[in-house]
Amino acid sequence: MKKKKIYQLSKDDIVYICQGDNTAFKTLFGFTFNRDGCFVSNGLHKVGELQRAWIKYYTSECLPEFPRSYTHSNNFADMRYALFTMLGSEIVDSGSFKGSVSFFSPVPLSFLDYYFNSRIGRDKVNSIFSKFGYSPSLGFNSHSLRHYSNTLADLSDISPSIITAWSGRVNIKQTDTYIHTDEGFKSEKIKVVMQDEASNRQHIRIRSIEELAASTNLFATETSTGICTQNLNLTPCDYINDFVSQCFLCNEACYIAGDEKAIELLERDCQYQRRRLESVRVDKRLKNSDAMQVWFRVHLFNTSILSSLVELMKEKPLGNTIIYARNSSEFRITDLSSGDRHIVKSRLPDVEKELDRIINSSNNPDQSTNKNEDLSCLLEKFGLSPGDL
Repeated sequence: MKKKKIYQLSKDDIVYICQGDNTAFKTLFGFTFNRDGCFVSNGLHKVGELQRAWIKYYTSECLPEFPRSYTHSNNFADMRYALFTMLGSEIVDSGSFKGSVSFFSPVPLSFLDYYFNSRIGRDKVNSIFSKFGYSPSLGFNSHSLRHYSNTLADLSDISPSIITAWSGRVNIKQTDTYIHTDEGFKSEKIKVVMQDEASNRQHIRIRSIEELAASTNLFATETSTGICTQNLNLTPCDYINDFVSQCFLCNEACYIAGDEKAIELLERDCQYQRRRLESVRVDKRLKNSDAMQVWFRVHLFNTSILSSLVELMKEKPLGNTIIYARNSSEFRITDLSSGDRHIVKSRLPDVEKELDRIINSSNNPDQSTNKNEDLSCLLEKFGLSPGDL
């Protein structure tokens, strides 16, 4: 039997339908054939016959109201003229009927409604905010997107009449309630504040707190190394880590590029953690202690993240906010004045390779003594002693 690419098939070509993952049916429709309840029987079929059988099955069993599709609120759209639609193959668990994951199965609007609302809302499991390391309390509903798109269109200098027509409204006055910009905001965007660089650096954290609170409507509290976005009046902080800078790696911690006091503290903390790692690195017990090896892996990884954070705070433009997303191991950097955001992936160390190298190498007693002397000197700067480790 001759094999063809899917795009080379004609309606008169014959394919053999049977069970299995590596079959013509799975290739054509995107799901595994099962003779029980399937819209065709096993055996030989023409492509045109399969096409007609699928359309009949989908429009009678899967979406009887086709080409209309209804939402949970009984609003509907004609799918032939919809702005966009999605296929079952593009969304996991897109339906309960047989063939719902097919390449040729448009997803009903009722499921799209549920799918998108669960991802932009306050769903702790499916929310895009939780997925990318933000607080699960963040979220909005689908109607808020209309406000956002209209406001964004206004900021892009699109005329109110076009925004009104685009949004399906008749009266321009209705659009005013969807646009959340004013002349004061527009003037603020083009206003240039003449301040010298030293003054900017001196008040950078205070200004960033005010800008963050105003632009995101989140709580913002000053910390020793930056900003905390948790509402400490309602939820006191209970986060603990193994660093001098206690907020490091907390999901609510936000850092400010150019904050010299924070950079100085974080650099000293990073230096201290490297000395701790070095102390464990030359410890003879490391070879046989599982607990020490686990600590070394985790701490080497986290210290590398701290080092990357310090570099970003030095390199990025003054006043940019920096948030570390632990789930995806990346830094999210925001320019509060323009709203521009970009992502910097963390440079992660190969902790297993480093640990294997240490275990397989012999310890140098003289080196161990020298390193511990350096550690003792550094500990004294923090008012600590080696016995405190």
